[in-house]
Amino acid sequence: MIETVKVMADTIPQDSTIYDSLSLVLNDKTNVSSLTSLILNFDYAKLFQTFKDIALIIIAFWGLKTWRRQLKGKTEYKLARRLLKRVHELRDALFYVRMPFFSPEETANAIKELEIQISEKDKNSRQISMKAVFQVRWNKINDAQSNLKVEELEAEVLWDLEVTNALKPLYENVRELFKNINLYILELDPEYRKSSDKEERKVREGIVFSFYDNPEDDEFRKNIQKSVALVEKIVKPYLKL
Repeated sequence: MIETVKVMADTIPQDSTIYDSLSLVLNDKTNVSSLTSLILNFDYAKLFQTFKDIALIIIAFWGLKTWRRQLKGKTEYKLARRLLKRVHELRDALFYVRMPFFSPEETANAIKELEIQISEKDKNSRQISMKAVFQVRWNKINDAQSNLKVEELEAEVLWDLEVTNALKPLYENVRELFKNINLYILELDPEYRKSSDKEERKVREGIVFSFYDNPEDDEFRKNIQKSVALVEKIVKPYLKL
């Protein structure tokens, strides 16, 4: 085929126009015969198969690309759901620990669980029992935080430090509550309480306990909600498949 085209090209003068060149080729019976033979003998099946193979390669490439994108989307969707669930569990655990009501049954169960020996005559009996209740309650926060850390590690693999940085305020809420609970328990000792500042105690009790009928009046609760919202803002877009 290529040799036939070369032969026809050699019959065309170098300075000919496209129209002149076409006329020269078609007016030459030999060239017309060669073109006819070329058209009739051309392997169209091979050309079609070549185009077909190229089309299949393109379809396979885009199919693989789409599959990978869908797989990544599903992985991110599942992780986002698990992560938000763990964040909400930690939030709820913080709310639970801050409940201001301590029933006699809860106190008795906490003392029994921790195997604490306590006498009603002990002047620090209230301090000891409150410490026991908070210690048992805090187990919910420990469990929730451990579960969240697992999902956070996977999120770091997929999304770098975006989620890790967003979780920092929530972890700071946990540390702040822990610190103030311990100080509150220390201040249950009458001797220690004498040396503590009254205004600081008032602020501390507002962190340790949720005394408010209206959640909008509870500043620490609002801080926790804001911390949760930071994570939700980053994670929720991945819940759209």
